[in-house]
Amino acid sequence: MNGRGRWPSQSCANGGSFLRPAAAGLLSAAVLVAAPLAEAQESAYPVMAAPEVVCRAAPTHSSGVVEVLEVTGKIGTVGWARTRADERGETWVHVFPHVIGRPWLSEGCWVPESKLASGRESGHLRTLADPLVSADELPPFEHLLAVHTLFGHPVYRERVAKSTALARLRTALAAKAVEAAQWGWLGRRPVDRDLRIITWIESLGDRVRYSEDASGWGEWHVEMSAAEAEAGRGDGERTEPAAPGRELAVIAPDAACRVRPSRTAPAPRVLRLDLHFRTHRADTAVGGEAWVFHPPGSCWVAAAHTAPGDSPDHVTLMADRFLTSGEGWSTDNHLALLVLSSRHWGHRDVVEASPVLGLRRLAVLRGVLRIGEFIPIHPRYADAVTVAWIASLGPDVSLTAEGHAWTVSDEAYLTLYGKHRSDPFAEEILWTYASESDAYSCEGDPVCGAVRAIDGRLSKYWTDFPEGRHIAGAVELGRAALARALEQCAAARAPGPDSC
Repeated sequence: MNGRGRWPSQSCANGGSFLRPAAAGLLSAAVLVAAPLAEAQESAYPVMAAPEVVCRAAPTHSSGVVEVLEVTGKIGTVGWARTRADERGETWVHVFPHVIGRPWLSEGCWVPESKLASGRESGHLRTLADPLVSADELPPFEHLLAVHTLFGHPVYRERVAKSTALARLRTALAAKAVEAAQWGWLGRRPVDRDLRIITWIESLGDRVRYSEDASGWGEWHVEMSAAEAEAGRGDGERTEPAAPGRELAVIAPDAACRVRPSRTAPAPRVLRLDLHFRTHRADTAVGGEAWVFHPPGSCWVAAAHTAPGDSPDHVTLMADRFLTSGEGWSTDNHLALLVLSSRHWGHRDVVEASPVLGLRRLAVLRGVLRIGEFIPIHPRYADAVTVAWIASLGPDVSLTAEGHAWTVSDEAYLTLYGKHRSDPFAEEILWTYASESDAYSCEGDPVCGAVRAIDGRLSKYWTDFPEGRHIAGAVELGRAALARALEQCAAARAPGPDSC
């Protein structure tokens, strides 16, 4: 809006503003999301042209900072109210308060129009990516990750795939992001602090190469060209020569490695879940408890926290321990168990071949998708790592609660069931889906809730297993769902006969 309260009529092509009057004045930023990740409508409004944009209290660079808007890899529509020129003639855009996550700031904040680009085409992807890829110093991991995720968004995915230049940029972003994820000392690298990053790295496919030494230090890198990928096949994964002795794997979370084989001895190291190592010493028994020597750390770990690492049985032992031990499994330990189904760092073939482990994986994933025990991760406030991690999980995750939470999708359960339908354990998979799935949204409609529960899920169980072990439970759940719907419907009918 100009000084006389009218919108400029020029287009971007002839040097004017690209902002257009709209019914609600919408500014589409590739950062703060009001729409789900799977949204596939291309924005006609402006998007951010930098990984970070400072939003100020007034339309001037000398004004105080209200918020720093960040690209997170999502696309959504956010409101803007008006534009204004500062004393130097620079145009600023006013952003609505709900966009910045501080609705109590009734005045909202202002960003320079120069920090925005048109969302109609994919040119802003290059604007975002070029400075990150060409930077002499390694950019922040979150910036690289967010822009890489944006390249794979459904809105841009096909266009990026058809453009050689954009596809190469995306690969370059992936390579730099993988490098940045491993920058720092062991234990302080982003990939060590947040195991969701491993899931994202593993989702990059055959371009990723992984190596790990005898102490468990692992490194990933992305091959940058088809020729390099072809040349590296077969010898891309480097491993240290096998040391003599037994191969063991840690099967307990946060296993303490002590200076002496004793529960009272100091524990200078904590061994991660599924850490593999070789030991040449026999077990030592102290006070009736067996202990195993961990050569890389020169310390001792309880033998009960380990299992033979040269067979897939230890993967099942870890999953069973998670379900039955009662030990304190933190979110990080949930993630550690989840990434056991990954390509390089885990045991993908073992998990995919086992219906039991497949269902255990979905149970762990469902738990990880919540903050604590009950609170789901809200998509609107998800950071760049969360968005990339969710995207890497693909069809295993869907939105629920009217788009306000992520959960395990119905497709994930039914795909697993279809794959192992002839296995005796298939009934447990279908019962878990029928009794626990919450991947639907009914917006409070009691009829919808009953239909989804009975016709959508429970009926499938009692159709496939009419004499199944859980048939009584299925009937009881159906009755409860119907009773709940009738009660809600009766309450809704109270104001008038046509209320429900």
